[in-house]
Amino acid sequence: MSWFIESYSMQTDELLADYDLDVLAAATVERLIGTSPEVLTPDQIRVVAPLFDIRPDQWESVTGSSPVAGVFEPGWLSTALVYMVGRLVGESSEDLVGVVFRIPSEVAQGLLDRFSAGVHLPDGETFIGFYGPELGTSSA
Repeated sequence: MSWFIESYSMQTDELLADYDLDVLAAATVERLIGTSPEVLTPDQIRVVAPLFDIRPDQWESVTGSSPVAGVFEPGWLSTALVYMVGRLVGESSEDLVGVVFRIPSEVAQGLLDRFSAGVHLPDGETFIGFYGPELGTSSA
């Protein structure tokens, strides 16, 4: 299960692109600090926390809380993504499950720029949502 950013053509109801934010975020973390450990050191927190709009001094309080047990993957990366998306759409983690949110294309592109160099979101209506494995593969 992953967070996806999707762009749709509303005229043709066609999916133009979908990007797996979990995969992009994990790859960015790996580029910055190497293999992602179960627990981050204070130096790693200072590098990783800003990616998710978390102040390093708040890292433990944010990632130590369980977003929604049984829905999101356990671990700091998943919790950080839930926190970031929740702030982005103005909802608590409990209200993120099963909902797709329309977001401005500029915001979506900003997330993609944060986690992946060179990915360009095509023109269209842009959404972010949490999807299960039945969605299939992504273009990320």
